[in-house]
Amino acid sequence: MGFYFFVWKFKPVAAVFGVLLATLVVCGALAGWRELDFQAQAVGLRGKVIVLDAGHGGIDSGAVGYGVIEKEVVLNITHYLAGELQKAGAKVIFTRVGDAPPTSGAFSSARDQKKRVEIANASAADCLLSIHANAFPSARYYGAQVFVDRSAAPRSLQLARSIQEALRQTTETDRQVNAGITHYLLRYSSLPAVTVEVGFLSNPREARLLAQPDYQRRVAYSIFQGIVSYFSQNN
Repeated sequence: MGFYFFVWKFKPVAAVFGVLLATLVVCGALAGWRELDFQAQAVGLRGKVIVLDAGHGGIDSGAVGYGVIEKEVVLNITHYLAGELQKAGAKVIFTRVGDAPPTSGAFSSARDQKKRVEIANASAADCLLSIHANAFPSARYYGAQVFVDRSAAPRSLQLARSIQEALRQTTETDRQVNAGITHYLLRYSSLPAVTVEVGFLSNPREARLLAQPDYQRRVAYSIFQGIVSYFSQNN
């Protein structure tokens, strides 16, 4: 009697364990299928040419918040993103690879922007991404956001939406694409072009995150996923 009672007593536990195990197996299989599907989509990057523009550089530090400097953060993210793109078979063209901006001599913001546009337009690339970090007088604003020029072509808007969706899923942001700005680099680029603001350095939590290499890689990979999604729709 004691043995049967023992078996009966633990049947519910066994049933729950079985359900949990089956759930884990199914979730693992779905995750594996999603990864295989993503890798299949990433093949579409082979042979693509992508211009990566790390904002600011040199004496132009960009935004600074809680000891975190925009020009340094965005350069790191740009290099992490370039690594993912190159592994997928894309060619990457940089507007800057180190601290120095693309122009020489005394710094001029106008000359700097013009040079970046020249690099992009001479590349015959498939798209341009300008990587920046945001800042605002209030510390309450948070989240990565993608911008396009108000005169942007449909391809630019599509690229922006693909990247914004990927960022939304992985960086805890609910921001939407901002298509209402006027931006020299985006307006005068002949390529599908977006600006990715990777977060707010004026927000203490986000500034701390953006200073961390692991989070920088996470943001870079999210942008990469958005690029893959964009090209999977346009190949």
